[in-house]
Amino acid sequence: MSNPKYTPGPWTVINGNKYFPTVVMKEVEVPKEDIGTLRYPAPHFVVNCSHDQKMESIVANAKLIAAAPELLELLQQANTMLLRYSDGVKYPTMLAIEAAIKKATE
Repeated sequence: MSNPKYTPGPWTVINGNKYFPTVVMKEVEVPKEDIGTLRYPAPHFVVNCSHDQKMESIVANAKLIAAAPELLELLQQANTMLLRYSDGVKYPTMLAIEAAIKKATE
């Protein structure tokens, strides 16, 4: 998929505590010469997963959200492969896959 509307992965989970929220963050590549300076961009926070739930649920939600870009890419690849080998027949599972991809990308 070219030019996605969402923040491309990889995303990383940063576990929080009662003072710092659990967040999903896009990794930022920092050139070696810029480490320790203010010339590189700050990390890009994708979502704050903290709310009134047990920490176990917050972390589980963050991990699922962080895996979303990779899961979407793999689902798109699987859909392409299934279409290639199904002789043009769209089985119910394939229709569900297409609907899930559409839901995530439109």
